[in-house]
Amino acid sequence: MVKRALIIGPGGMYGAYSCGATYVLGKRLGRKYFHKGYACSAGAYPLAFFFSGQYETLKKVLRCDLDGTKFIDLSFSNILSRKALKLDYMEKMFKDAKAAKLNINSLLNSGRDVIFVATNLKTGKPEYIKPNKKTILKAMTASCSLPLVTRVVKINGFEYLDGGLTDPLPVNKSIEDGCDEVLVLCNYPKPSSKKRGFKEQIERLASLFYLSTPSIAKKIFDSVNQLKYIENAINHKKVTVIRPSKELPLVSRSDTNQEHIDAAFDLGMKDAEAFVDNLLKN
Repeated sequence: MVKRALIIGPGGMYGAYSCGATYVLGKRLGRKYFHKGYACSAGAYPLAFFFSGQYETLKKVLRCDLDGTKFIDLSFSNILSRKALKLDYMEKMFKDAKAAKLNINSLLNSGRDVIFVATNLKTGKPEYIKPNKKTILKAMTASCSLPLVTRVVKINGFEYLDGGLTDPLPVNKSIEDGCDEVLVLCNYPKPSSKKRGFKEQIERLASLFYLSTPSIAKKIFDSVNQLKYIENAINHKKVTVIRPSKELPLVSRSDTNQEHIDAAFDLGMKDAEAFVDNLLKN
């Protein structure tokens, strides 16, 4: 039997694209098509709703719950207090039956392994967290805990940051775990050195805030290599990739304009529809 993995990568609000693609994969292929799921950072949310079977809830979150300053607020006071990325808001929403409650029982009883990547603050290495009912929301939050704009997350006494720092697309891990085919949802446009220049300087400045943990400071300082890592990962012979067929409508990874979010979600749907159509022909 062919074992398939679904990997959903990072990208901040570019994740709207991944959510659109995830929605179509769920509606047309279903969660049983894949045997394992891996995600880090922004990819943690669509992966969870995919394997819980809550495709419409995922769509609702993107269409209604992330715009404006609901999820991202880059005001100086929020950055200073490391609350610019409102991960607590997401946790509360996923617990609220009147909002977008995540069906944790459905996810954990899906018969599929769901794994979130987070970076261990002490070791500076990725950890692949297979959560239980008690830890799942914290594992998702830890995977998304972006340096500088959020606080570290503790799980079982260990401190974690964003998994994208150390393994943004865990292709090698999925293959080590015995997967024969890997589908990657990559929401990053193809690399542009022109667009990266200013962002590199900001990332390297952010590394100064983590000098007390040199391994993390180095990961942040060298985050320019993240896109190179992603490109290498998706070129693996066992990997098939769904990525934007044209430039994303989002102007940045922190763009919360609802029209831009909707357009990115719609593009993800369109590209995934084309992928599934081709898959089912063969």
